[in-house]
Order: sequence, then C-alpha cells, then structure tokens
Amino acid sequence: MYFGLRIWQRSKAAAELNAQPSRRLLKSIKPYPSNGTSALLILIAVAASAVAGIILDRTGVYDKVFHGTSPFLIGLIVGFFVAGIAGIMLGIPVLRLRGDYLAIVTLGFGEIIRLLFTNLRDFTGGPQGILQIPRPLPDDAKGSITYLALVYLVLIGAAFVAFFSTRLKASRIGRAWNAMRSDETIAQSMGVNLVQTKLMAFAIGAAFAGIGGVLFAARQRNIYPADFDLNVSITVLSLVIIGGMGSIPGVIMGAIVLIGIPEMLRELATYRILAFGALLVAIVIIRPEGLLPAPPTQLGERARQLVGARKESES
Repeated sequence: MYFGLRIWQRSKAAAELNAQPSRRLLKSIKPYPSNGTSALLILIAVAASAVAGIILDRTGVYDKVFHGTSPFLIGLIVGFFVAGIAGIMLGIPVLRLRGDYLAIVTLGFGEIIRLLFTNLRDFTGGPQGILQIPRPLPDDAKGSITYLALVYLVLIGAAFVAFFSTRLKASRIGRAWNAMRSDETIAQSMGVNLVQTKLMAFAIGAAFAGIGGVLFAARQRNIYPADFDLNVSITVLSLVIIGGMGSIPGVIMGAIVLIGIPEMLRELATYRILAFGALLVAIVIIRPEGLLPAPPTQLGERARQLVGARKESES
C-alpha cells in the first residue's frame, strides 16, 4: 500500500512537471488520488493479504515460527498490524471528507463490518462470536490474581499508547496533523502531503484500536459482534469530544466522565440515564471545546502575522 502510494505520487509529480516546465508549482502533486487509483490500491492490499495467508497456511511456516509462542502475544502483534492495514483501506476512499461527514462515514463503516461479521457464520461464527480466547496468563492461574493481572496489563497498554501518542504529537508527523486540523490549504502550501499524512493518522489510530481490541478480547474471553454495536462507537466519539479533541489528558477525563458518572448516578434508578444525558448537555453548553482541550493551532492567524511583519520590514 505504501509503495503504491509512493509510485502514484512520483508519477503525478513527473507528469505535471513535464506538462508545465516553465511554471513553478507550489505543490507538485494533487491532494487526493483518483477513484481508480484508490480502488487499485485496495485490491492490491486485499490480494497481498490473501496470498500471504495462503502461503503461511500451505507451507506450515506459521506453525514453525509461532509454535510455543503465547497466543496473546501473537494476537497483539497481528491485531496491531491488521487494524493498521484496515485503517488505511478505510482511509483511502474517505480522504475527501472532513469534519462531521468523516465521522458519519467511519461510524457507518463500523456498523457495516459488524453486520458483515454477524452474517459470515462460516468464517466468524456469526452471532455466536469467538469463544474461549486464551488469556495472557498461565493455565493454572485462578482467583483474583487473574483479574489483577489483567488490570495491570490494561494500564500498561494505556500508558504505552499515551506515551507513544505524546511523543508522536511532538514529532514532525504530529505537527503536520495539527497543521491539517487548523487549515488544510495552508498546511498543503507549507509542504504537508495530505494523502500520506491522513493515511498515517488512519493507520496509527486503527492500530491503537487494535491493541485495545486484543486486550478486550483477552479480558472477556468470549466476544460477539453485538459487543461492537453503534453505541460503542458513539461512546468513544463522545468521550473524545467531551474530554477535548487532540488532548490526551482530555481523553482520559472524558473516559472517567462517561464511565464514572453513570455509576455514581445508579442510585437514581430509572432516572439515571435522564440525569446523565442532562449532565452531558450541560457540559457541551458550558465547555464546547471539551473539559481539557488541547491548545489551538491557528495557522491562518500566524501566516497573516508573518506576512504583515515581512511587509513592514520591506517598507
């Protein structure tokens, strides 16, 4: 997938430079691939995955390499990469969408995948799901130690994702994401490759979700398509919005609010959901930017300030 995008970018750049040799271009590639290119890249990714799976199954390489290895570790690695590839495959056809439209399409794709897994009984088990998933613990581990070990494992996974996200936010790709969130046109004029940067965001976000899914499966031991209905996606989206988009402490605060408040309001019995909805509406009205929002990146205002300072210096 990556090499296909690189070949497409280089061919587009060479074609534009040959067509207009006397014109100096600010950006030599188009911001989005064509529909045919997107479909071709998706087919290549699916075909490559199918061929790799057949080779591993027929040659017995999988059994030779992973014999004796912890199933949880294998699932964690496979879930990370498969989820990342799935994020790229989803990101290619929706690159042109922004804001609320992008959120609606991703929620729709999540519901489509759930229904697909429910109906493919021969491959996924259908509504019965996947049963008896191995835990990352010894076979003789019993009692409260198993739950305590899973809690520590979840905390370690959350800390790893938070640390990696913090470092990523301060890196070059993180600054490119902030630039795109502020203004895509200005970000592209500054040299940010919109296609590559957006696909990287889809891939990394999906890979992190894959880690969370593997941890969830290890905790539940039995998972079903109904565990990933639309309410789960809406809850995740809500905690990001309430906590503050682009803020890691905000996401943690949003999770505490969305998960903790309903438990605190359990004494209200049937009025618990009503009170919880009223609190969410109040939070959105009082703090529309979130409880702990990230500092905004105003590229447009910064660009105008630089232009004004340059004109003053020239005059």
